Amino acid sequence: MTKFAGAARRLRVALIAAGALLAIAPVLAQTAPTVPWPAVGEPVAAARTAGRWLWGDLVSTDVARSRDFYGRVFGWEFRDIAGADGQPGYVTIVANGRPLGGIVAARSGGKGARWVGLVSGDPKTMSTRATERGGAVVLAPRVLPGRGEVAVISDPQGARFGVVLTEQGDPADFVGAFNEWLWVELWTPEPGRAVDFYQAVFGYAVSAAPGKGGAGYVLSAGGRARAGVLLTPDPSLPAAWVPYVRVADVAQTVALAREHGARVVVAPRRHHRGQVAVLVDPLGAPFAVADWGAR
Repeated sequence: MTKFAGAARRLRVALIAAGALLAIAPVLAQTAPTVPWPAVGEPVAAARTAGRWLWGDLVSTDVARSRDFYGRVFGWEFRDIAGADGQPGYVTIVANGRPLGGIVAARSGGKGARWVGLVSGDPKTMSTRATERGGAVVLAPRVLPGRGEVAVISDPQGARFGVVLTEQGDPADFVGAFNEWLWVELWTPEPGRAVDFYQAVFGYAVSAAPGKGGAGYVLSAGGRARAGVLLTPDPSLPAAWVPYVRVADVAQTVALAREHGARVVVAPRRHHRGQVAVLVDPLGAPFAVADWGAR
């Protein structure tokens, strides 16, 4: 763990700053009535699988800076949806013609950003299960027209995520192409406790993560691995979900991200299918990049 001490300190500063700055519930509460929310992925005709991570929303105090950074690094395109009454609207993120997330303007001063993933499930049921097991409801279930019913929940260690009951069904399962979501991982000081919580809330099947020596787990639903849970490199780190983007060349992507203002938390290193790196974007949102080779 010692070789990650400096990285852990950098990530801790970013997570604490983002967590203190961004109030996700007020953002959605003020935005929802005036914005036509896009569906979570396209097409939307598949059966729902509780526990499947579908979407990523970036809550940002500087939408223009966020879209410029991610557009330059991943080639993402953006579809603007205007808000009403002079309020900022919603920005849909598109990669390879496929919608994969969005950017929401934070309703707070200062500077910061945070990725919030949306998981398929029943927001009312998951909110009840979460509170019974030590979690908290940050945003009570509410309907966002065009998207479906949504809630935002905090787990017992403070990591936030959204639950969505999609209005028209979930998109079909697929492995993300280049510059699309590949994986999502919870970094937490208490992986065992976190696994118990998410298994109880979503009904995940749990297995040990390869090569993690009992400090990591894989959460599966619908016959497929959906997310990972890992011990943080520093117990004082706030727990957080970190999204992974699939790229063709990890080192090249890291260099490009640094050129446009990102900080490297974990430099490119080997994993069981190639390389992975963890970064913090110019506004403080942690994310990771990885390649994905055949076994």
